[in-house]
Amino acid sequence: MDLQELREARVRVPFQPFSMRLTDGRMLSVKRPDAVGVGLKFAIVAAKNDKFVFLEPNMIESLVYRTNGKRGKNVGQNPRCISQGML
Repeated sequence: MDLQELREARVRVPFQPFSMRLTDGRMLSVKRPDAVGVGLKFAIVAAKNDKFVFLEPNMIESLVYRTNGKRGKNVGQNPRCISQGML
C-alpha cells in the first residue's frame, strides 16, 4: 500500500474511524487520528494495552471504513474497502 493513502485517512476532516487489513489476515482498528503515525518508510499504530505495531507498507492490504456510522459491535456494519485492488 502507498503510505500516502494512510496519511490522508489520518487527516480526513471529519475523521472517520477505519481498520487496517493486513496481509496476514489481522485487522487493526484506528479509532482516533492520533493512534496512527506515518513516516517515510513505515507506519506505527497504537494497539491495545499500550502496545505499538510497526508496519511496512507491503504489510497493509487495505483500509476499511464503516459506512453506516454505527459504533460498538460489528453487527450491522457495512465496511467499504478503498485500497488498490479491493474495489
